[in-house]
Amino acid sequence: MRKTVSIAVPIGLVALVSLAGAPRAWAQPARAAGVVLGQSGRSAEADAKKHFDKAREHYANGRYREAIEQLETALGIDPKGADLLYNLGVIHEKLQEVDPAIDYYQRYALMIDDAEEQERVEKIIARLQKARDELAAREKEEQEQEEEEAAAGAQRDEPERSKGRMDGWVIGAGVLAGLGLAGGTYFGLEAMKSRNDDPPTTGGGTKYQDLVDNSDRAKQMALYADIGFGVGVVAGTAAMLLYFTRDAEPEASTARGWEPAVAVLPGGAAASLRVGF
Repeated sequence: MRKTVSIAVPIGLVALVSLAGAPRAWAQPARAAGVVLGQSGRSAEADAKKHFDKAREHYANGRYREAIEQLETALGIDPKGADLLYNLGVIHEKLQEVDPAIDYYQRYALMIDDAEEQERVEKIIARLQKARDELAAREKEEQEQEEEEAAAGAQRDEPERSKGRMDGWVIGAGVLAGLGLAGGTYFGLEAMKSRNDDPPTTGGGTKYQDLVDNSDRAKQMALYADIGFGVGVVAGTAAMLLYFTRDAEPEASTARGWEPAVAVLPGGAAASLRVGF
């Protein structure tokens, strides 16, 4: 039968500072000080011991990453070295890397038979899990607060824009509305003048054909009046919407493009298309 050899390792390194207190120092936790390295033969034990000693040296000099690398190498050589798992948990806890620390502590707890030691490690795991949850909750709260502050700042930075923009669109629609209403009024008056008396009668120089012509002209003028009033109402509504639903000052990006313009001249009105670059 192959005999298991346990190599003793001196204890005496400084205690580790953790998230919620100081766990036990670098050591064999429950049993006599030592690292269980006797599962893969004397040559493997010596190799694992060498990496463990390097890890202990790195740890003593504050080189925690190098210590982790050496311990992981030793664990690869001696997978049943429970104390290697424990010390990996200790270093990760010192580095405030909670998830790896919990993982190594849990693996360590599964490999030992000492009920008292298992209870102690489970308390460490519970403490780290609580610290992790509190940290996650605090980070979430801080993130939400930052988002709220950013949204409030963006809202404060957004200038208030007054409504009511007078530009070529509004003027053009307004002129068209005016022309439509004026035309509707004119043709409406013409329709009234062309209308026959009620009832229509001939005589006094008025012939039957004159009554027919007057009736046709009245109908035609009334149609033109309806069209004029319709155009006036639609154009007037468009002018109001264009004026009241837009910001008084256009954004810089809208300064370019094209825009209609209307000019009132002595002989009538002229429309043009203004293009900006």
